Amino acid sequence: MPVTQPIESARQPDRQSGHLPGPLRVGLLADVHYADLPPTPTRDTRASLRRVRQAIATLAEETVDLAVSLGDLIHTGHDEPSERRDLQDVAAELHALPHPVYHCLGNHCVDRLAKAGVLRALRQPAATFDVECKGVRLLGLDTCFNPDGSPYGLGNGDWRHAVLPEADLAALDRTLDRVRRPTLLFCHHRLDTADDRALRNAPAVRAVLDRHAHVLLVVQGHAHVHAFQTVGRHRYLTLAPVISPRPDANACAILERRGHARLRLIGLFDQPSIPDLVGVAGQGRR
Repeated sequence: MPVTQPIESARQPDRQSGHLPGPLRVGLLADVHYADLPPTPTRDTRASLRRVRQAIATLAEETVDLAVSLGDLIHTGHDEPSERRDLQDVAAELHALPHPVYHCLGNHCVDRLAKAGVLRALRQPAATFDVECKGVRLLGLDTCFNPDGSPYGLGNGDWRHAVLPEADLAALDRTLDRVRRPTLLFCHHRLDTADDRALRNAPAVRAVLDRHAHVLLVVQGHAHVHAFQTVGRHRYLTLAPVISPRPDANACAILERRGHARLRLIGLFDQPSIPDLVGVAGQGRR
């Protein structure tokens, strides 16, 4: 049987009560790829630790309610022990934020390492999360599974063939049907394309999402590009990566929901801003 983890509640930020909540502000970063290795022409993995420290300090100054990391916190290291050390180092920087931090696992996070150990280092009880803040539900998916439903880990996965298992897809449909609250969905792999960076069964995931109009936005990473488009009835935002060959590069963002209709992306460093994620449909395809 596939080893899957149902979507469940994790730590939950404090909620205001007795009056209308203020704007929801979610800090975002993707594709850190930290490893204590010399730089190459395409990636300076060692500089990513400093970039995360800079991004977290900026998000703290900007007064976010919580933050979401979209996976690939580490890069392929020398060996399994070095990857565990790299993960512990980058997790410590992320959790310096004085607010809850939630994680979507990326394929590099669980290439050599087992999911259970990665989750312990990240202080997260499950590979998925389901929390509510200021009237908005935030769902995190685990997309690191092989086509046979087995979880990535211990060198058994191919990043080009990730899927969301059928059981998890059915669970997503049920949980979206059960709670019809404005929802933001987060995952590592792309759901809006048909290339190697996308889930192999992305069309099936989109078909489920298209049955639920209360999903406001899907936020994803993995592709190392900034992108925004509409597919079907939903909008898909792909974040620029933290990793870069440029030592002075960085990228993170704040997703802000103000009122019932306003949703915007405040880009920081190299991440572009999008002032209206609801009224602007990006390049779009249907």
